[in-house]
Amino acid sequence: MIKYPERMEALVKKFTATKNFRLLRSQIGRRKQAKAGGLYGSSKAVFLQALASEAPVLAIAAHLDDADRLYQEISSAAPESVISFPAWESLPDKDAHPDPEIFADRAQTIWAIKQGKARIIVATILSLLQPLPAPAKIDASVVDLAAACAGGLRGGVGGGG
Repeated sequence: MIKYPERMEALVKKFTATKNFRLLRSQIGRRKQAKAGGLYGSSKAVFLQALASEAPVLAIAAHLDDADRLYQEISSAAPESVISFPAWESLPDKDAHPDPEIFADRAQTIWAIKQGKARIIVATILSLLQPLPAPAKIDASVVDLAAACAGGLRGGVGGGG
């Protein structure tokens, strides 16, 4: 029995071998951008997987519903290759408290991009227009737990020395 991700991989391989896809890839290579039309349903997911096989892809959706649908289509076949970059519901300021889940998702996406681990990033226009922390702030907020453990932490969660 062939598993779904293996079938997707075979489909992506066939897709990348087509004349139209090779033509589009060459256009992207020359101008760093191109437009593709006539993609309906899950064909968008296959197309983005094919593009991401060579370089990371930023898929921009106009609306949250479109971004969610695209993310679900891609993640159903290849969950390790796609990451979502959500928009804030309201911009964080001194009086507003950002949703911790959205904060975590945005931070995880930025970190995955910085580490070169994001293959397909699905975002809305709004999420890309919202501010991000400076790269130095992101680096400063990372804790390497493996290094801390190797240094000899004493006790555990809730435990004493």
